[in-house]
Amino acid sequence: MPVVQMDANLLKEMLKGVVKEAIQDEILKLKLSLLPLVSDREMEEINRDVGDPKKFEEEEFETLEL
Repeated sequence: MPVVQMDANLLKEMLKGVVKEAIQDEILKLKLSLLPLVSDREMEEINRDVGDPKKFEEEEFETLEL
């Protein structure tokens, strides 16, 4: 059986990259799971009760600087 030798620092960096990527994937999954989702029917209800979002783009609102 052949023996492969690797530099310990190279192996550490490779492992860090893999762990970092795995954590980023899990954080992305969490963020996506926390996004509020509504059905088409619920969205129609919201638009009917509150108004179409396009209408708000035309209106000017005062901004409050903090």
